[in-house]
Amino acid sequence: DNDVLNTNTVGKMDDIGLSIFAKLCGMNRGVFVLDPPDGKTYGCTSFPEVFSTNAGVPSWYTVGDSAHFTQSFKTGELTAEQTVDIIDQYVSTVYQSSVGNSDNPYGCEVNGLAKLEN
Repeated sequence: DNDVLNTNTVGKMDDIGLSIFAKLCGMNRGVFVLDPPDGKTYGCTSFPEVFSTNAGVPSWYTVGDSAHFTQSFKTGELTAEQTVDIIDQYVSTVYQSSVGNSDNPYGCEVNGLAKLEN
């Protein structure tokens, strides 16, 4: 939900890891696939390179996992815009990989930070 989590609010979060990844890493045991799939399985411990590319992160710097992502934002290696973009991609892929996602619109609510939109 960009009203709650956006470039102005992301820096005010005490801990991105606890606020976002603690909830989502448990869903699907933290595993997700891309759509369209690239033949690999990803999760909290392995982010697809396309997340970084899509967010405009320089090609020489890839956010490899949730721990690296959290640290990269803390140290300023990722901008607020890149951070929110990667979070949006992550939430979307986890939700799309969740069994029964169409039956449970609250299945990926991420502690009130995300919402399903039509």
